Amino acid sequence: MSELVRSTVNIQSARLFEDVHHYCTYADGRVEEGWGLAWIAATLEKHFDSDQGSALQFFGRIHEFVRENQVEEEDQVSVEIRPDGEVVNIEIRRKGHKSIRYPNDFIFYESTLWAFEPVEETVAA
Repeated sequence: MSELVRSTVNIQSARLFEDVHHYCTYADGRVEEGWGLAWIAATLEKHFDSDQGSALQFFGRIHEFVRENQVEEEDQVSVEIRPDGEVVNIEIRRKGHKSIRYPNDFIFYESTLWAFEPVEETVAA
């Protein structure tokens, strides 16, 4: 039996080639890493006693962005997953752009149409 998570877990995800690499850091310092949606689903199932639906939906959306080439290599997404399975403290770091932060997945879903659109740079005349 795997040890269940009793505190918040930090997960960083980044596009590398045509897939997503996930890097999980637990409160006790343990680190796990792996590739793709199947790996993140297995990790959540193994370590969380709560419903993982919200987290799986979130990571499914991240993988969808990758498949649609809306995420560049080296772009990163960092999130925290609480023991109750809620996704909070989402930060999107895009190479060459300012970081975008969302307090929870509800705000993320309401805002993602803006998050991955190219940022127009203004040039002073």
